[in-house]
Amino acid sequence: MRKASGAGCVLLCPALLFTWGCMTPRTTIPPRAADALTGSAFIREVAELSLDEREARISQEITRGNLPDFLRRLVPVAVSAGSHQGRYYVMPDYLCVGSDADFVRMPMMPTTAQAIADRFRCVLPTRKMVDDIYAQAAVKLEPSPFSPKDYDITLVEVFRRSHERIEEQRAGWPLGLLVAGIKKDVVVTPQLFHRPGKVAIYGWHKLDGKPIQPLYLGHTARWVDYSQCIRLIAGTMEVDGAPMQVVEVLKDPELCGLISDEGPFDYPRPAAPASMPAGQAAQSREER
Repeated sequence: MRKASGAGCVLLCPALLFTWGCMTPRTTIPPRAADALTGSAFIREVAELSLDEREARISQEITRGNLPDFLRRLVPVAVSAGSHQGRYYVMPDYLCVGSDADFVRMPMMPTTAQAIADRFRCVLPTRKMVDDIYAQAAVKLEPSPFSPKDYDITLVEVFRRSHERIEEQRAGWPLGLLVAGIKKDVVVTPQLFHRPGKVAIYGWHKLDGKPIQPLYLGHTARWVDYSQCIRLIAGTMEVDGAPMQVVEVLKDPELCGLISDEGPFDYPRPAAPASMPAGQAAQSREER
């Protein structure tokens, strides 16, 4: 959990929707309640819950607005494809529960992530977006993995330890700067149409810019470990100076190159399997 406070800087936009021209923010994230749980308190509460119970509590807290203020100030990422110029807006870090003074990054299932994204009028990133976010991040940190041979990487206790390691690395950098290299991203890809009930993960870039995790769809969508987190992207972006929905840019054969390296595709909706197949947990821990 974050133990110190700090104000973000070089941030352009504090919201998920924009009034074009003057860039006036109109947020869909509720304000954080004064008595909302801190990250420390929340992670203690969910430590022994079942996966479904934990996911419900994550969704409940975040959609109520229990997330730090620094995540509400989005950061622009500039992209180009051919003669087209674009800019989309991203949360500077991964989804957290808590306040600026005490927060925790929370891994979650893609179905939970998509429900939160829908509530905030956001989308999940593509593989290309993850690469571009890393390239333009102000703070690039070395990945700090936990070996699945030594830890049960699905435990909330490991989520907490991972978060604390990241905060030790991030010490000295103010909250709100675009940070990358700390987690794998849950992403959208056209491969999900052929792999229903799976989660697509990608990234966790090393300091040389190469990702530890190639695009991977081998885990069931109910698989959640400490290394995979959610970065939300505003659902509206700029294309050649005009507003356009990210999902429409993805479908456009001429414009999709701004945000996709897999060609044009419809934005896929994640589907969770009814249950995790027998042996999946053990197998996934070995694969990592």
